Amino acid sequence: MPIRIHINEERGVFVIEIAGKIVSGAMEAFLHELLADPAFRSGMNGLFDMRRFTSSELGPEEVRRCAEIASENEARFAGSRWAIVAPEHSVAFGMARMYELVRDAKSYEMHTFSDIEAARAWVGLD
Repeated sequence: MPIRIHINEERGVFVIEIAGKIVSGAMEAFLHELLADPAFRSGMNGLFDMRRFTSSELGPEEVRRCAEIASENEARFAGSRWAIVAPEHSVAFGMARMYELVRDAKSYEMHTFSDIEAARAWVGLD
């Protein structure tokens, strides 16, 4: 499975592991899955681990659509922090930065990291 969701209810953090090739529609489907998960609570911090991501069929339009879904659910993300981790100078890092730029939601913080430990600390996992 290229996208796996883990929810740490005790710490109030969800962790998304994205590995391998991501096909069109996968990111949008995962967002809906996360929002429907009974363990997901409003305001949870999130860590998107893209260190094992290899390639994608996603284009800018799908990245914008994911940003729209986040905007439509902004109240559920309010006050949270989202960290995206990807190797610097990688396609994943560039996609993460593009997502940061196209999202409208300003009620939650988002930052792209190349260091997993810094990202984990920022969202409260360490």
